[in-house]
This record gives sequence, structure tokens and C-alpha cells, in this order.
Amino acid sequence: APAKPGAANAPRYTCAQLLVLCVEGVRELEATFHLLALFGATELIAHLCGPPDPLALLPVVPSLVPHLKTALSTRQPHVVAASLKLLQQLASASPRVAKALLPGLPSLLPLLSLWVTAGNGLRGRVGAARSGEMDWAQARRCDLGELVEELLEMLAERCGAEGARLVRQYVPTWSTAAAGGQARVCNERGGVAGFSQRG
Repeated sequence: APAKPGAANAPRYTCAQLLVLCVEGVRELEATFHLLALFGATELIAHLCGPPDPLALLPVVPSLVPHLKTALSTRQPHVVAASLKLLQQLASASPRVAKALLPGLPSLLPLLSLWVTAGNGLRGRVGAARSGEMDWAQARRCDLGELVEELLEMLAERCGAEGARLVRQYVPTWSTAAAGGQARVCNERGGVAGFSQRG
């Protein structure tokens, strides 16, 4: 079949390049573009972690960190929530992918610390901003306080002792803000230790 006009000049992207573009697009405020970028990023991360090369995601991780930092810096609740979910997906992809996040944690963790004590008050603000429903955020997994706490726990557990050290260094309030007064962080052997809530 004859090629369509202009097809020969159409840009060709690798999955890695498309992933970077999608993660960059997550900070779009227009809902259609934001959701398309989030869906694309989620699917591409899953694809690059699967066969035939489960390590294909590793070299891309450093290129994703600056765009995730920019998205977190917007302080737009739905953009922040999407960024947190992508970081959770990266942290849970594999131990090696999680540890590839380590160099970027000093730039990401200070932004996460802004949300770590948000709790129920933020949940209400997110819901009101998007739909007028107080439970909107929780129903759509956009409770930023919960998402941040889950992410910090994943980073501390999956990034080893260095990840736990960075979490404690950049988010010193985490051990006092975790639900139920307990936070889980890695001890020096990479295991998980509980820290009781301080007054």
C-alpha cells in the first residue's frame, strides 16, 4: 500500500523517549491532556519493566526525575497525585529501579515533605477543588497525605539503608506524622523498624 503523505517525515520515538514525554505531560492542567499523559506513562513503565528486557527502564529513570520534580512543584493537587502514583509505580517496579531513584531523592523529598502532614484537611480541599465532594479525593486515590506516606514507606523499604537515611534526613517529621503514630523505615540492615510517635 502506498505510504500516506508525510508518513516518511513523521518523527519516530522509542518507548523510553515516549515515557519521558508522557511524564513531562502529566503537569498539564487540561484534563484530557493530563489523563492521556498519565495513562501513557503508566502503560510505558509497565511495558519497559516487562519482557523481553525487564531492565529497559533503568537508564530512563534519571531523565524522569526532573519532570516529576516540576510536576510536584506545581502544587496542583491532581498533578501532585499523578506524580506520586508514578513514583510509587517506579519504586515498586523492581529493586534496581527503586535504587535508580536514589540520586534524585534529594530533589524530590523536600517537595514530598510539604504534603506529609496534610491529612484530612487536605483531603477535603482536594475534593472541593475538583468536584465539591468531601470524599472525592479518597474515592479516586487522591488523598495526598496517604499517597505521600505510602511512597515514603516504599522508598525507605525498597531503596535500602541509603533510601531510609535520605527519607529521615529530608522528611524529619515523617516518623511523627504516620497514621496511628507509627512510621516504618529501614534500619541499617535494610529491614523495617518502627518509630513511635513523639509528642
